[in-house]
Amino acid sequence: MDYELMSIEQRSLMARPKQLIPDLVVSFEMSEHLPIVSVEMEGSKRMMILDSGSESNIITESFATTALASEGETFVMGLDQVPMLARIVQMQVIMPSGAIQIEVIVKPSGKYPDSLGLLGASFLKKYRKWSINYYKQRLSFWE
Repeated sequence: MDYELMSIEQRSLMARPKQLIPDLVVSFEMSEHLPIVSVEMEGSKRMMILDSGSESNIITESFATTALASEGETFVMGLDQVPMLARIVQMQVIMPSGAIQIEVIVKPSGKYPDSLGLLGASFLKKYRKWSINYYKQRLSFWE
């Protein structure tokens, strides 16, 4: 998938495609069916669920520092289908290849205040291409 060109590349099964070396490879762990990656946010390590089906990056208030300036508010709806007002902040995520600025929705702490954060499609599209290998538990990114 190429987010920049908004295209999906299809290749012939008979052709031997040239393998491009990824710019970044990150290992992950599995929790049930979800890949979990460790990233550095706001000076501390965070375990984040990777969910390519999620539109947004989400953390709970217990993860967010009060020093983060709010850039607005939005309504979010979780699996329980109950809308709630949440603030939007810019956060820096430190990856092995360098820092990335991402928009994050800070949802109020609910039943599970220590729950993991969520990295969604808006994080993944910061990279031109990415792939996930569940067998080797590796994420590969191309800039």
